[in-house]
Amino acid sequence: HTGFKSEKTIHFEFGSLHLTRKMLTMKVATGDILKEFPVSELAGIEAQNKERMEFYHNNKLYNIRSINKGLSVNKWLWAFDFLKSNK
Repeated sequence: HTGFKSEKTIHFEFGSLHLTRKMLTMKVATGDILKEFPVSELAGIEAQNKERMEFYHNNKLYNIRSINKGLSVNKWLWAFDFLKSNK
């Protein structure tokens, strides 16, 4: 989902996330790259209700939710913290 601040978010796309030291990549089911975010440009990364991850890129809110139960949002937050503190 995407949006801005407290506005209602709209559905963006189904796909998967891939994280490297420098880039967070969204891919659609076919494996095609939908969107790439340099880790250094992400802001406001946080967990919502322990089931969604949110972040801002270029003043746009991205709200990520897993369709599978058991998504560890904390795992993603720890990874971002590590990458941002070990530039």
